[in-house]
Amino acid sequence: MKKRFLSYIALLLLLSLSLASCAEGLPGHELFVATKDAVADFSENMEMLFAGDVPLAQNGKTSYQLVVPDGSLKEEYMAALTFFENNFQSKTGAVLDHCRENADTPKIWLYASNAQRAELPTLDANTFYIGFVGEDLVLHAQNTPMLYSAISYFAKEILPLAKGGTLSLPRSFSYLSTATTCHKNEYIITRAENSSEKAIATISYLLDTLNEKAGVRFSIKSDFNTTGAGVKEILVGAPDRAECNAILAGLSHDDYYIGGVGQKLMILAKNDLMLELAVQKFIETFLNAENAVYDKSERMVQLPTSCDYFHNEASALLANEGKCTVALVHPRNASKKMLTQIQRFCALFQKLTNASLQVCTDEDYARDPNVFEILVGDTSRTESKKQMRALAEGEWAVAMPSEHALVVAAKEDDTLIAALQALGSYLTEMTAKISPQSIFYEHSYTVIPGVNRLLFLPYSLADEVYFTLPQPR
Repeated sequence: MKKRFLSYIALLLLLSLSLASCAEGLPGHELFVATKDAVADFSENMEMLFAGDVPLAQNGKTSYQLVVPDGSLKEEYMAALTFFENNFQSKTGAVLDHCRENADTPKIWLYASNAQRAELPTLDANTFYIGFVGEDLVLHAQNTPMLYSAISYFAKEILPLAKGGTLSLPRSFSYLSTATTCHKNEYIITRAENSSEKAIATISYLLDTLNEKAGVRFSIKSDFNTTGAGVKEILVGAPDRAECNAILAGLSHDDYYIGGVGQKLMILAKNDLMLELAVQKFIETFLNAENAVYDKSERMVQLPTSCDYFHNEASALLANEGKCTVALVHPRNASKKMLTQIQRFCALFQKLTNASLQVCTDEDYARDPNVFEILVGDTSRTESKKQMRALAEGEWAVAMPSEHALVVAAKEDDTLIAALQALGSYLTEMTAKISPQSIFYEHSYTVIPGVNRLLFLPYSLADEVYFTLPQPR
């Protein structure tokens, strides 16, 4: 009560200072308006204060700042920060500034770590927590998928409470998500009736891992089999279920989703490659982690049915199942010899992937952030200019300086042709290696030749020059 009284005095003093500054040089009408606004803000603050509420945003403004932890951050975590602040701004109109961990300001923490903090509840791999520590708001999870789930819950359940740019929560607000515990053979794994051999192998791998870890042995059925109300399912791939179709409609070719609805768990993707990545992510996060919850002696496993995690694969996926969004961009003044080599490269690309490259000049084609570019020669793109400056005569380079572009650069035509030929050889070797249990971008892929022809460049190689060599003699 003493703290509230001091807050009341502080607010009263602030109001007095505001009125004094407003009065200076203001005509009567403007002074009246300023006074009315100040009193309205003061009343709203006092109402929230005595109700025990914490104003996260007020009239489209906020005193809170989003903590960006010290040290290097993974791209996935930075994406979570952006996801939160975009949702916060869209619902309240307030822009969240960033701050460091020790900043003397009200803070919002997005905390994804398997370390436990004494002031927060103990979590496992399948749950998340949202609540206050002092005046700071904390969204806490043990891994990134559940941190995304916490943000998604906040965006769907809490942010819509904002009215007129104002959002407040009771200081006592505390939410701990739940998970679903299953025993023995309670669940059915449901797949699409038309699942490919590759998808069935991936689903079988999930089943075997669940059995190995937790001793549970679920049956696998197709979506052709009808299920009654209340049947517990793990829906994998792209089964024809209403809850799955709603999610799949929003997925791109390079996305996957892990989430729950009621007691059902969904691991969804539109193609075999993304399904394998989704299953692998599920196993790594919820079965192989130190804080995973299972007991083989009891034949029990806990499933993250409060998860709500959309993922876009962080790689430059050049082609997948005969589809691609890649443009080969060259200068308008490219020589006939160079254009002939570009045609040969495009023919090789199509042979390797069953997908066609769009070919255009840098003047005819405006940059599209959704299209990956292979920049050949001295184009007007910044990435090309920067690489060209770094080359000496007789040298060529193939590099991926950003997530949107692969640069093929050289100062002379013959050298540039050698660079493009080297890239072709590199891609040919890469697709040849995409065979059973081949590893790229820290993931293992099992590809059926002729069925799933894919080609991608891992971001783990970003900023590295693949080839910077003298022209072959």
